[in-house]
Amino acid sequence: MKSKKPNALAALANKTKVASDIAKLLEANNIPIEELGKIKMNKTIVNKDGVSTVTDRTVIELHPSWFDDSQVVKPAPDMGKLKRQKSRTKSRTPKGMETAVIIPDIQVGYYDYSIEPTIVDLQPIHDEKAISIGLAVISDLQPELIVMNGDNLDFEEVGKYDKSKAYERMLQPAIDRMAEFLRQLREAAPSARIVWIEGNHEKRLQKYLNERAPALVGIRKGKVSGEGRAKYPIISVSELCRVEDFDVEYLVGYPASRFSINKNLYVIHGDKVNSSGSTAGKYLPSISQSVIYGHIHRMELSMVTRVTEQGSRTVMAASFGTWCRTDGAVPSVKGGQDEDGRPVLQGVENWQQGIGIITYEPHGVGHEWFYPELMWIIDGRAVFRGKEYIAE
Repeated sequence: MKSKKPNALAALANKTKVASDIAKLLEANNIPIEELGKIKMNKTIVNKDGVSTVTDRTVIELHPSWFDDSQVVKPAPDMGKLKRQKSRTKSRTPKGMETAVIIPDIQVGYYDYSIEPTIVDLQPIHDEKAISIGLAVISDLQPELIVMNGDNLDFEEVGKYDKSKAYERMLQPAIDRMAEFLRQLREAAPSARIVWIEGNHEKRLQKYLNERAPALVGIRKGKVSGEGRAKYPIISVSELCRVEDFDVEYLVGYPASRFSINKNLYVIHGDKVNSSGSTAGKYLPSISQSVIYGHIHRMELSMVTRVTEQGSRTVMAASFGTWCRTDGAVPSVKGGQDEDGRPVLQGVENWQQGIGIITYEPHGVGHEWFYPELMWIIDGRAVFRGKEYIAE
């Protein structure tokens, strides 16, 4: 049997040499031995022609006591050799969810562009192209719910602001167009529930009667035996625009009137305006449910997340713009008129045209979640869900 003594002596000699080499490294780099934290010795590896070979050479690493090698950036692993994790997200058609379309302020109305006494040249202050696109989208979507969030009639003649001659005797054409729009809307979505929320412009009619002809407030068609009293007063938006004929629910009571889509989302016309910034910022601090509002003719969508006892809660405030003209045709504080009382069309308004689409869980279904989509209408064109709409 051979003695193991020579191997033991060789190992001892090797360790002595290594210790000597370490001492030389410390001295050469001016490192006090008390600052030495860790010594690592690794055999060098040579890679040649795809074959890795361990050499006899040893690499010595000296780590100071403050060094944390866990923070050293290591080379990224070869992604080709890693097992790829399959996605656990599944897509499907939503179950139990419905679709709602939010129609923003239409502001139906007209002005007379002609300056000849015997000629009438009606020009709309609403945008017929935006209306056409909106009706086409509704026809394609076939929503379960349509909410008109107010100011669908301008009612310039019965408003409190100065009225020019160009807007005189325009009530009847506006009422006719609104009734026709309700017919078109019902034709586009035969099965939808349609809700019209009163805005401050529709409210102008009642305020005008209250101030100028209070005796006519609430007057209905004559009642005969065997019939009940008429549902709506003769001089009312509901009666004039024939909401019953087209199965449209009219919610009176601006600014208090509101419609709940589900427990987490409701629609109002709104009475807040921030002309120099986001109106959503005026709603978000005070709401506990998400809100869709109109009134401002601008497109906005903003959210805030709050911490509650039940955990974090996110609420949304959104406006989907308008379907009226944005070039100055609508009488407003920024608009101007020429010597004949006609609007100066110079595009002075910070308004945008659009439409809102809500996919939601109705009352009593699931968590009553909702998901908003905003569609922008630009110069009679829009793209939504991969389809382009062009109004001719």
